[in-house]
Amino acid sequence: MYKLDHDIYHLLKDEPFFALLSRQLDKRPTESISTAGIKFNPDRLVYELIYNPEFMESLSPIHKKWVLMHELYHASFGHVQGRQLEDVDRRTANCAMDLAINSLSNMRDNAPDFVLMPGRGEFEDIHLHGQAADWYANIIKKQQENDPDKFKDCEQFDDHSEFGEPSPDDLGKQIADKKMQDAIAKAATECDV
Repeated sequence: MYKLDHDIYHLLKDEPFFALLSRQLDKRPTESISTAGIKFNPDRLVYELIYNPEFMESLSPIHKKWVLMHELYHASFGHVQGRQLEDVDRRTANCAMDLAINSLSNMRDNAPDFVLMPGRGEFEDIHLHGQAADWYANIIKKQQENDPDKFKDCEQFDDHSEFGEPSPDDLGKQIADKKMQDAIAKAATECDV
């Protein structure tokens, strides 16, 4: 049986910020998704890291660490709190956010083959790494103007379905967003110490 705590421990040794941030999140195994993701739990008013134990167990130790960091980057960049990219649909925004995270200098080398990456797959003609999600979204949007079907099969490995749409009237989501902001600040402060 897969135990996430073991991988979080190894993350703590190598990546203290992400390990400290993960301590602030509930973690829940589920078979309702095929991979992993961070979602808003409206019953508990928190964000939680959800993961398919079978998927996580199938990964090498380095890819387990990579997946955890990828998900925690989504949290620390505000993607899960409903960050919207201008003038793009949700699917394009999700692809752009994944490209931004996956192409960071500390993420590129160990990225599994199944994740979105500039320079490979559907994105083989996008060569710049380490750009902001907005930049990737604009490039995707421009390329789709010439070819509307381009990137229509853009597949992310992680589950973005429950990032949620921001709603100024959703008090529960606002509470969870504040908790997430506090968790990010606490992790950053603990790393500074």
